[in-house]
Amino acid sequence: MKTLSKLYLPFILLLSVSGFAQNNNILKDSLWSYSIHKYACELPLLDSSCVYVGADVAPITCLYKQTGKLKWKLDMDVRSYKKGFLHTIRDDHNGRIFFNGESNDLYAAEKATGKILWKYELKFDDDVCSRITILHDTVFINPAEPIFVAITTKGKIAWKTNLTSYCVGYAIDKNIIFCQLVNGGFCVLDRSSGKIIKSVSKGGRGEFFTHPPCFFENTVVMGNDIDSVSSFDKNTFERTWTIYDRKIHCSDNGNLYCYNDTLFIKLDPTSSNPVWRINGNFGWFLQPTVYNNKVYLQTRHRFYIINNETGELLYECPFNYKSYTKPIVENGIIYMGFTERYVAVKDPTFKIKK
Repeated sequence: MKTLSKLYLPFILLLSVSGFAQNNNILKDSLWSYSIHKYACELPLLDSSCVYVGADVAPITCLYKQTGKLKWKLDMDVRSYKKGFLHTIRDDHNGRIFFNGESNDLYAAEKATGKILWKYELKFDDDVCSRITILHDTVFINPAEPIFVAITTKGKIAWKTNLTSYCVGYAIDKNIIFCQLVNGGFCVLDRSSGKIIKSVSKGGRGEFFTHPPCFFENTVVMGNDIDSVSSFDKNTFERTWTIYDRKIHCSDNGNLYCYNDTLFIKLDPTSSNPVWRINGNFGWFLQPTVYNNKVYLQTRHRFYIINNETGELLYECPFNYKSYTKPIVENGIIYMGFTERYVAVKDPTFKIKK
């Protein structure tokens, strides 16, 4: 097993960031802004015509993505949405969306109208980031209780597996589900039946708000908010490397990143070798988005756009807003949520291809 005690390795050169674009505030190029209550949800949904977003103490809202105008809002008791900023919103190929956020239910609704189709009672809370994955007409979710659940898109239970503790994050591969547990360690489930294939009691502390594990070609990477990031062989689940020094991992589109308050690094998931690193102010719950070979980072203090291949800083500006929300980028527009607003802004690095 390979162990790195520090990522500040002397042989890694900090890439030059001279010549990058800097703006006083990315919000000055807003195309539209929609007022929400407090925090926008963690994982909104964008489709061909609309953006679907939830918020703290607010129901799911559907906005036309070109104008920000309201298409529909769920007609439900707003008081039931006290955990709304933890909404994960996903859709299927049959015109339905699925979301959590109320303290006790998972919902399915029509995308076109917001009409509720069914609900299934599960516990949700702001101490566990429950996420929804939809595969082959099945909804997979980790609620705020020591179980993992698979429900058909028609609202029927497929299977439910009792775990030793809360699953604070998971990754799904072709045949298995890798669940990170809150008390440390992990378990591996068969995706079709929910049967526990392997259980490991130690493997790192699975803190609340941890980023979920992520599968790569031959490994699965698991981290936490306290002390380390580790990689495990996908076949044997033996540990292959560990990085210490309070590093937190996150991923998007097959890329692995690691960060602390002042350093953001792209890693090779097989070897843990740094591909590039960049200094900045990253001390928040980062949800990087990779689009057209660029990394979009919305932190509590700054907004960054980085070349995903070289680590070159393409854009940076102050951004003093609290946010749990993953940016969505499409065709020169960045959709982003933060305190009391969800907005669409122009991508300052977007160039029209001739």
